[in-house]
Amino acid sequence: MPSGFRAMPTLPMPTGTKETKNKARWTDKPFANPASELKSLETFMRTNGLTHALVTTISETGKKEMPYGCLQFMPVACCLYGW
Repeated sequence: MPSGFRAMPTLPMPTGTKETKNKARWTDKPFANPASELKSLETFMRTNGLTHALVTTISETGKKEMPYGCLQFMPVACCLYGW
């Protein structure tokens, strides 16, 4: 983690979700409702004074302006393809 950033505490897994180690899961749900799906990202951005964030999805692409900053949504395959 870059110097100066404060780590956020680990949140509990949602009910009915099986915890797996070393596996990332992507979904398009945050694109439809970022205010409720990305609360920890909002807290992280506000805590660290960030105004922009990249959110990876399965297939959604777009930009959403939130009261705390700009969220850029990009399919993870596109994001990783450029690396």
